[in-house]
Amino acid sequence: INSQLVKAITKSYYWNNLLLSGEVNNIKDIKKMENIPGHSYIYKILELRYLAPEIIEKILNGTQPRDLTVQNLFKIKTLDWDEQKKLLNF
Repeated sequence: INSQLVKAITKSYYWNNLLLSGEVNNIKDIKKMENIPGHSYIYKILELRYLAPEIIEKILNGTQPRDLTVQNLFKIKTLDWDEQKKLLNF
């Protein structure tokens, strides 16, 4: 299991739930809460919640491709799950 990948996925869902529940009002609140210097990392992490369920499941189970990194995940700009799997070698 790649702890960096798991952490990125779990942060994505956690931050999204904070926004949806109203516990935070916006990205600035997350930035302040997490003590993160910029907004771009937060946006990139939040976009991970659009990854294909199969990709997320394999990351959480530790069966993702060995060379997969958080930076690879950040490069995914399509919502098409089949295309995501192809781009990430799943």
